[in-house]
Amino acid sequence: MTKEEIKAKFSRLPEAVQDHLYGEVIGELNGIIIDGNDLTDAQKPTLFALIKELLVGAVPLGSVESEVQGRFGLDAAKSRKLALDVLGYRLLPLDGFLGDVSAAIRVLGGDPASYPTDRVVVPTDQQPPVVTVAMTLDSHLKERYHSIAESFFRGVRSEAQTLELLQKSFKTGGLELSEPVAENALAEIIAEAETHKDEEAKAAAEQPPVAVPKQRLDAPTVEDEAEAAIFKEGVLDSKEAEAANLTDEKIKATIDEIYAASGIFPADLDLQVRLKSAIEGRLRDVRDSLETLETLVQPKELGGVALSQEDARQVLKLVDEKLRAIHEAHQKEVAAVKQAWTEAEAKKQSEAEATTQTKEAVQLDSLYQAIINKSKKALAKSSGQLGAAAATVPATVSVTPSVVDVPIVEKAPLPVVPTPVAPVPPNLPVIPKATLSQPPLVPPSVPVTAAVPSSKPPVVIAPKPSAVARPPVAPVMPRISGAPSARPLMQDIKAPASVRLTGPVAELRDTAIIDFRRLSKDPVEACLKIKDKIDLLLHESYEKRTEGLRAWNDSEVYRAYLGVMREALEGRPLPQVIADRQAAGEPTLTVEEVKAIADLSRKLRY
Repeated sequence: MTKEEIKAKFSRLPEAVQDHLYGEVIGELNGIIIDGNDLTDAQKPTLFALIKELLVGAVPLGSVESEVQGRFGLDAAKSRKLALDVLGYRLLPLDGFLGDVSAAIRVLGGDPASYPTDRVVVPTDQQPPVVTVAMTLDSHLKERYHSIAESFFRGVRSEAQTLELLQKSFKTGGLELSEPVAENALAEIIAEAETHKDEEAKAAAEQPPVAVPKQRLDAPTVEDEAEAAIFKEGVLDSKEAEAANLTDEKIKATIDEIYAASGIFPADLDLQVRLKSAIEGRLRDVRDSLETLETLVQPKELGGVALSQEDARQVLKLVDEKLRAIHEAHQKEVAAVKQAWTEAEAKKQSEAEATTQTKEAVQLDSLYQAIINKSKKALAKSSGQLGAAAATVPATVSVTPSVVDVPIVEKAPLPVVPTPVAPVPPNLPVIPKATLSQPPLVPPSVPVTAAVPSSKPPVVIAPKPSAVARPPVAPVMPRISGAPSARPLMQDIKAPASVRLTGPVAELRDTAIIDFRRLSKDPVEACLKIKDKIDLLLHESYEKRTEGLRAWNDSEVYRAYLGVMREALEGRPLPQVIADRQAAGEPTLTVEEVKAIADLSRKLRY
């Protein structure tokens, strides 16, 4: 908005508003703001220009702090103080004309009651027509606006979540409003919520008191409650129930410790209960730091604790420090348990390997003895055969020529055929015919001498080399080195080194896209199985369920979902984002899987 437009709008302000702006009290209020924030003379025009823009609506009430920080260059604490003074001293008197200035003060952690209580009343004929953000929307977006406002009324969404949803794109369920317009819309929603609460309180006060009905005949008795307690104990085993009770006692003790250390003790009992409930929600990790801070500073009418910004941050600091100490102690405990388990598994594995080696050694000894026994039997059998042969054959035979007499074996006489006798040299003896006609029947290797009375000369026969007997050779024993190749050894089945035991939390963290698709062909059914795994962890403790949620958020499936949604929120169509990621070779999901995971996230959140 240009300076001319601001000047023209300022001149058209109602007469009652202009009388207040040009009154004597304005100088005193400006002096309080300038002196209380140590503003210089050079900063005064900037202050007056900001106030004028706020009066004509050029700057929304929800942007005062950011405008102050940007124009004056102050730190966060000084910017908030100056913004509260501008709202309280200059704009709060015009609360009925500008809008709900009190709500803007409470959002910044201030108290409207600490500022002047005088209010300017603008006659009806001088008030400009009220133009809300909802009036500028079409019918479709107007229904979405009312749905967002209704979720804020019912406490489903906080102020920060509502503001974020108002600025989201149309495709993601938002209204795609700019930041100033979204802040104005949030201020209108807050004002409408307070109006509804005032009307409900007034209607409740006007209604006559309702008589308390008598106890019904089917109301639970003491025996019924005792039976329910027994049934409740039976849901979990004794160890799990004892661990859950111990965790609850620790959380209660921690809440009391933080409550006492904060030094903040509201007089209202409801506020005390709400303060302890906010601390418990942060300890159980149901709310994050931002949501807890919003609950602490919200007014009592909106379900908050109505603490100042400083007190709320002090309580939140104590809670975060205690939570950090608890997490560190839990990590040490988990590390000790993991180390003990690892050592036990290593011991089991070494014992199993030693047992296997012992079995292999026993098997080798048995095999060796079997081979030795077989070899002894073969040696004995061979020795028996050789002994029988040695009884008929001499051990050694002389190789020197020997003179033997050819024995005469009695047998049937053969017919003698006259053969011409060749002439014999005079120096050689003559062999009788009868001797030559009978072949020797005794083996040449055995010398036999027969005494035959004859005057015939002896015949010299040389022994043949083949007739020499050889000594017996002992069988060769096979050498045993290592396991024999004839019979394979039986070995125990060992798990591969890559396989490791995992729990449900680790399974959620290691869930890849292909594992997610193996759960079911239908993405909705696969998401239901993921939800069942996370809900099962609740039977152990809230901490286990929180670990499961964090593990699911660290999985490849959820990271791919966040990547797709982050690119889609930039205004690109979802199918195009998925196609581009597939072309780039990045892990991605289908449109149906993205919708199913979005629905799963909403169920896990609420």
